[in-house]
Amino acid sequence: MIEQKRRFENGCYKDYETGQILDQKRKVEMVSNGHSLQIVPIPLLTVELLLNNKQFEPAKRLVEEANIDRQSKKLYSSWTSREEQLDSEIWKREALEQKMQKLVEQFTHSLGNVIFPDTIYQVAERLKNNPECRKDVLLLHEAYHSEIIIKLQGELLRQRYTNTNPEKISPIYQELPPNSEFCRKHQVH
Repeated sequence: MIEQKRRFENGCYKDYETGQILDQKRKVEMVSNGHSLQIVPIPLLTVELLLNNKQFEPAKRLVEEANIDRQSKKLYSSWTSREEQLDSEIWKREALEQKMQKLVEQFTHSLGNVIFPDTIYQVAERLKNNPECRKDVLLLHEAYHSEIIIKLQGELLRQRYTNTNPEKISPIYQELPPNSEFCRKHQVH
């Protein structure tokens, strides 16, 4: 409980213990649970006059504008930092795509120089008539189809990373052998 030793009435303070009217400039002491508080009074008439004449409105408007400015600066800084992050991520992604494109081009180039499915097919056709090599011919045919699939998958990778046009990719699927394992798994034909 706050016990007030002096009260404010009609623009003046009256000490109820002594009955003395105090000057407005004097400080009011309040005792609360043994602690002393000093309060500097503002005359009630002055406060009412300021409130009635809306003298606080310009100050209130200035504070609101300052808050809006502060908030807009925070938003602007967060937007610019977010934009910088996006730019750096876009740059990293483009660099990664270029690296991937070069890697795929190197892979398909070296794959084209190493894999010769036509040679395997020709050897299998020569051995086809020999009954002793029947199992070897089947293995060679399987190797032939596997190498064709590897070569076409390399071509698909190259098309995927160099072209964005899907019409160029669909003819590659048509070149796959219909009885290959890839076609059965992915239901191409």
